[in-house]
Amino acid sequence: MRGVGSKFKEGLGAFRIPPAAARMRHASRSGFSAIEFIGVLAIVAILSAAVAPSLFQSVIRKQRAAEIKHLQGIRSAFIAASRRTHRLPDTQTWAGFVSEEMDQSSGQVLRNAAGQLRQLVVDPSMVIDPIDGDAGLPYIQTPPGSNQPQNLRFLIVSSVGAPLPVLSGMTFDNLWERPESGFPIGWPQDWDGNAQDLKMQRIELGAMFHRVILNNLTLSQNASWNLDGSNQVQVVPPSTRIEFWVMDDSAMSFYQPNGQVIELTFVELVKEDISFVFDDGEWTRFLGSQLDGDCEDAFATLVNQFLSAPLRPGASAANTQSVVDAFFDFSRGLDLWSRNSLFSDDPYWTGPRERLDGARAEMLNAAFRLE
Repeated sequence: MRGVGSKFKEGLGAFRIPPAAARMRHASRSGFSAIEFIGVLAIVAILSAAVAPSLFQSVIRKQRAAEIKHLQGIRSAFIAASRRTHRLPDTQTWAGFVSEEMDQSSGQVLRNAAGQLRQLVVDPSMVIDPIDGDAGLPYIQTPPGSNQPQNLRFLIVSSVGAPLPVLSGMTFDNLWERPESGFPIGWPQDWDGNAQDLKMQRIELGAMFHRVILNNLTLSQNASWNLDGSNQVQVVPPSTRIEFWVMDDSAMSFYQPNGQVIELTFVELVKEDISFVFDDGEWTRFLGSQLDGDCEDAFATLVNQFLSAPLRPGASAANTQSVVDAFFDFSRGLDLWSRNSLFSDDPYWTGPRERLDGARAEMLNAAFRLE
């Protein structure tokens, strides 16, 4: 039997598959795998064609949402930098101005994630006029502040789609009032972009400026003050009232005379409209729109109402603030006079009593002109 098995194996060896035929079979198997691969690619292409638009729109939506968030951060940094430095940038310096506050490069502020340039647009009717300095932007606050600012509006514009057109020639109010999901009135019709790709942030800084009134009631003394630690102390001449506007958190320093020199008495951060009076060699706060202390809820409310009351048609030579100023002088004179005796004949109190009479007459005359 072993011999038969051996011969059978030898017989099978005689029927080996030729090498050429083996190669053909291998080639046949390889060609089938390639066809399968091409089929898979076709299926993937079909699925990609169906899914790609949805994925693309998802990416665009994320870019739009990210740009809104980034513009909000730029707006916050713009406001914070303005309050901290008491400066306002122009269209050439705004990116560097904001980047210092955001700890980013100016290039990161200027360009969005889509690689498009952002633009700062300034209200052309803006008025920012330093009392000592050149009007317009960039603005740097210096003593003695500025005249009343007007229309302090800035607009940051960005697109995550097509590049922005030139915005400087467009009507600012149309840009400012742009609807949330549409184009501003007058937007170029040939702009190759989507309205949803257009993102804006509005910045209005009018509330950041506060009115300051300084009133020197003395007849012969200069009243010394300073702004933001300037090297040059400012002076209000005798019997003079000045007013100006400063930015939020400005540091007002006040001095009193001491012989031939002046000494710093107090520093106050300006956070609202405020007034100060200099009398008898010292500065004190005036009556204003906001008062601290126990009388705030009652007396300050009345002062607020009076200051906001409209003038009588045809009234001239007086305003509500002048009446409040006169009332303050009247109250102060009454206080000085009454500290000794209401009926004292001491010559020391003659001056305050005369000031009281004068202040009372001034108050009545001012009130009469308002009626």
